[in-house]
Parts: sequence; structure tokens; C-alpha cells
Amino acid sequence: MAEVNRRPNPKVPALRGKTVCSVFFEDSTRTRLSFETAAKRLSADTMTFAASQSSLNKGESLRDTIETIAAMGVDAFVVRHRSSGTPLLVSNWTTASVINAGDGWHAHPTQGLLDARRLSLLRDGATLVNTARGGLVDAAALEAELVSGRIAAVLDGGFTQYEPAEGTPSSERTVVRIGYDERRLYVAVRCFDSEPDKIRATLVRRDVVSDFDYFFVNLDSRHDHNTSYAFTLTPSGAYQDAALGTDGEYDFDPARVLQVGQRRLF
Repeated sequence: MAEVNRRPNPKVPALRGKTVCSVFFEDSTRTRLSFETAAKRLSADTMTFAASQSSLNKGESLRDTIETIAAMGVDAFVVRHRSSGTPLLVSNWTTASVINAGDGWHAHPTQGLLDARRLSLLRDGATLVNTARGGLVDAAALEAELVSGRIAAVLDGGFTQYEPAEGTPSSERTVVRIGYDERRLYVAVRCFDSEPDKIRATLVRRDVVSDFDYFFVNLDSRHDHNTSYAFTLTPSGAYQDAALGTDGEYDFDPARVLQVGQRRLF
């Protein structure tokens, strides 16, 4: 799916003709939308059950609810419930597939699969990049896309200092990959430090300039060598985005959206 998510039209016909129903008995945003998005990208038809607006409020049992929905030709249920074991119980009442989206004190199985995928990539030596579409991409795969023109540059070395000794060679290694698709620009960076214990990883607000280590990108979008858009990420995961005006002042506008991810390797 990581490769599918990077396509201009991120859809495959794997579940075409199938119906997936989200049955959530708890409030949820990320989990419910993630499952519904996944189902749609696999070309499934989707249904959403809202417990607060259902006949459960009139005394209908959980089993009656599941059997009623199953009678509509559902092929898979995505179930989330506050009581542990509910998805297993539901699987006894229907021949449809049942996916556990979280049940009480039990672990979140699908989150566990995502964590296992990440760990397997790290075990195999992959460097992961968290993209704006929310997917984890192996940096080696990004580099392989150089031949297709989707990676604009891979910069490893040749950087110079700005502070404290402007113009002199950098004292630490930095690797930068710059990529793009039809809508976004991606910048992945790996910053090396021979003294990692001295890294200043301060948590700050988006509109606060403080004394911390950071990675900084300035985009001269208008090519006027005067104004720019600036994006900053700290080792702690705090980030800032701002517009640099003709007066030399930064405008920290919360309406802009910058999506980032970071990971320390020590």
C-alpha cells in the first residue's frame, strides 16, 4: 500500500464489488477514517454505522444490530467497542470477515501490524521517511526513483557553514533528499552528529525562536532573492513554518500546513 499511496490516483481494484462496514461503538476520528480510506483505496463500497443514531438507543441488542447489517450483504465488518472481546463475539454471528479496530483493554491489532511493519523495515536497515500522505517510505526506494525523475536531488556532502564560521566546510555530515509529486515537495534529511549528547532538542511553540538545534529549509518560490517560505524541524519533533516578507520579518501564519516526521537514531 505504501507504493499505492504515492500514486497520483491511489486506488487498486483488490476489493471491487465488496462492501465494508465500519461499526464503531466509541467515538473515533483517526482509526475510523483510516479504515474507510483504506477500503476506498482498495475500491470497496463502504458503509458507516453510528451507534448514537441507531436502534441501540431503543433497546436493540448488539447481535440484532450485526445481523441486520449483515443481511444487507456486508462482506467485512470493522468493529470498535469499549468491551474486550467484542470483535470475537461478532465473528460468531456473521460469516463476514471481522476486523478488530480496538476493543477495551486489548491491544489495537491493526496498530500492532503497522508497528511490526516499521520494525521489520528498520531491522532490514531501511531509513524511513514520514511523507505528507501519512505513509512510511523506505529512503532507499526514494533514491531508486531518481531514474523516473520524481527525486529532484540527493545531496550528500558539500555543505558549508552559516554559523559560526560562514563559508567554511561543515563540520558534520548531512544527507538531504529532495523529491516531489504532482502536489507536494518532499524534503528528507539525515543529520549526523559526533557528539549526540550535546544536541539541543527543545520543545517550542511554532511562533517562538529559541536556542535549539534545527533543520531549516528556505524556499525562494518567487525567485526574487528577497522573500521566501521557511520551514524548520527540531530534533524533538517541534516544527515551524513562516513567510519571510520584504521587511525581513517572519510571519508565522497558523493557516499554513506543514507535515513532518522525525526520528532519532541513537
